[in-house]
Amino acid sequence: MKTSTFNHWEKKIQQAIALSHDDPQGDRGLKEVAALISESVGNFSHKFVEMYGMSYIHFTKLRRLEAGAGYLRHSDYSVGMISELCGYTQSSFTKAFREFFDEAPISFRNRLYLINEKNTLARTKIASTPHDDPQHVIFTPDRTEDIKLQDYQLYYNILPRTGDPVKTMVDYLGNYQKQLYAIKTSLELPGAMIITGTLDIVPVTDYSRMLMYVGIMIPCKMNTIKRITRYGVHSRSPSVFLRNVFRQATTKSYRCP
Repeated sequence: MKTSTFNHWEKKIQQAIALSHDDPQGDRGLKEVAALISESVGNFSHKFVEMYGMSYIHFTKLRRLEAGAGYLRHSDYSVGMISELCGYTQSSFTKAFREFFDEAPISFRNRLYLINEKNTLARTKIASTPHDDPQHVIFTPDRTEDIKLQDYQLYYNILPRTGDPVKTMVDYLGNYQKQLYAIKTSLELPGAMIITGTLDIVPVTDYSRMLMYVGIMIPCKMNTIKRITRYGVHSRSPSVFLRNVFRQATTKSYRCP
């Protein structure tokens, strides 16, 4: 595959993945997703399998089940409520969950730890050990804090897939940090935060399959901005400019308690 063709489809597949993650109940069908990324169903289906190793339908099913597994591990929601959040009835969720995880949801919830858990934590600690990190922007499991967020909009780019996703995130973070700090300063966005993370469920998703992102998060109540000077853009809404910067069509809204 030519480099230009690969780059084209890499962006398209990242768009499709972002659309899937923004559709927790799996309401969007294959035809709708293909239309949203301006590709034919046939071409999109073929390229997704070729580049991602599974069909888009299977990817979406897997993502929903892993999200359900994450709720089982990290919440006290009932199995019925989790089923609904993931777009299943309780009986269909239990059946699909058994097929994929080879155990019932309740049994999975009651495990002391998951197979991926120790490996994910160990690999993350190795990859994120700061060598030159005076501003403490790189995550480490030993340095965390709880913060309460207001409603916000996240604009993000998905990072390339590798076998060592956290190391990739650390490698890319320096360049993105500079770019996003310049955007934050130029748009005069008080309260905006530059963040990185994974789209997947830790530690349910196998470490090597985790998708990392980096982006900028702005409070939803921020609906006007001043003149943008650094990039020579004039706009009354930061979303117009940010959507142009993050061309991979990846935005997500969050409502926080």
